[in-house]
Amino acid sequence: LALTLLAISVLFLGAGRDMTQRMQRIVETMTRVSRGDRAARVGRPAREDELGQLTRHFDGLLDTIANQDEVRRAALKTIADEASRRRALFEHERDGVVILNEDGSVFEANPKCAAMLGYEPEALGRLRFADWDALHSPAELERLLATVGADGLFFETVHLRRDGSRYPAEVSVSRAKWGDKNFRLVLQRDISERKAVEAELTEYRLNLERLVDERTRELNTRSEQLNAIFALSPDGLLSFDAEHRISFANTAFLRLTGISPVQVDGLAEDVFSELLAKKCVPGAVFPGVAALRSERLKSLSPELAEPHHVPRRQLIELAAPGNRILE
Repeated sequence: LALTLLAISVLFLGAGRDMTQRMQRIVETMTRVSRGDRAARVGRPAREDELGQLTRHFDGLLDTIANQDEVRRAALKTIADEASRRRALFEHERDGVVILNEDGSVFEANPKCAAMLGYEPEALGRLRFADWDALHSPAELERLLATVGADGLFFETVHLRRDGSRYPAEVSVSRAKWGDKNFRLVLQRDISERKAVEAELTEYRLNLERLVDERTRELNTRSEQLNAIFALSPDGLLSFDAEHRISFANTAFLRLTGISPVQVDGLAEDVFSELLAKKCVPGAVFPGVAALRSERLKSLSPELAEPHHVPRRQLIELAAPGNRILE
């Protein structure tokens, strides 16, 4: 009996020591994990008993936690990268960007906005939108901000810098909501150069219109003078338009040829040539305007001139009125 009890005691002591060691490994693993060693594991159990199953479940739980941490870290990195990108865009935007609270006070502004208005970013954070808008009253700005819809709001105004100087500005306002708070996102652009160019173009246009009016008056005056000269000239004058139709005949021409104004007004060149040729006596017939023009072109281009050609000036003799000889 004593030997049997001794053997049982030794067996229980051995089993207890093994269980204690296995439990100690689990405790050590939990201690390492709590200290930040996310890779710590109990390892493969020595036996597939209840404690072995507990060991496997414990390692599986640590693997699940590690995977979740990895996913969480990746999500946090994505959020951090996006926040950094948006912050970079916000700080390096070439236009002034200011985020307003619902009451019109500044929630945040980028460095460009502060530089445009001549403030430090921290000082600008203590102002309201109405403090630098010189064109609208606080009540008007409050109404404008309240009417901002889904399409936003766009208007031109005048901004007041910290030193008292002013500049024309272009403002775009839109709604933004973060969490349970509503904000107004305001983009501001200095349009001084554009306004200067517009003013210069306007002045140029006015000067051009004034110059055109002056030149038109001068041309009208000269046209009236030429008309008077043509009307009073003792020589007969006849002009044709680009389509070779009579556009003008002075009084002397009508008197010399006996042709009425109704006959020549808008008359085609060839029809006019036939009309005038019929009034001539045989042997001194009008050769036609086309023939005279052809000779004119030949005289301007010596290489086209022929040895024997009709001269540019022609003498014709009219049978009526008064048997006139015209050159």
